[in-house]
Amino acid sequence: MTEPITLSAAVISALAFQKFVEGVGSETGKKFAEQAFGLIDQLRKKIVDKFKGNRTVETAIEKAGEGDSESIETIGDYLKIAMREAPEFAQELQTLAQEINQCVIQDSHAPIQVNYGNQNKQINNYGGENYTADSITVNKT
Repeated sequence: MTEPITLSAAVISALAFQKFVEGVGSETGKKFAEQAFGLIDQLRKKIVDKFKGNRTVETAIEKAGEGDSESIETIGDYLKIAMREAPEFAQELQTLAQEINQCVIQDSHAPIQVNYGNQNKQINNYGGENYTADSITVNKT
């Protein structure tokens, strides 16, 4: 089994505070929302709780909620230090970020169909139905 990728504080900050609203209206976006938005909220809450009382970060969090990218970077800078100083906290964030990242990876993979030896197989279909065809006829149009 491969080791999970370690995500940087900047990536974790972006996962927690960037808006993913654009795709929510689509079917894919709804599936992503069901799987990941709860995890994103947990990640954001852990970060907010960690910096409670730090006025600089609290201000950055408020601005990040409005979509300010510089504030997300500021949070990432403070988060990098906090993760270095508290390995248990860093591990909690890494675990949540990995779960969110996995939702993103799964959400972005469209099913792939392979036809080999008169058998048609659909693969990489996360959580959906799989179809197999014993024979297939291809017609030129």
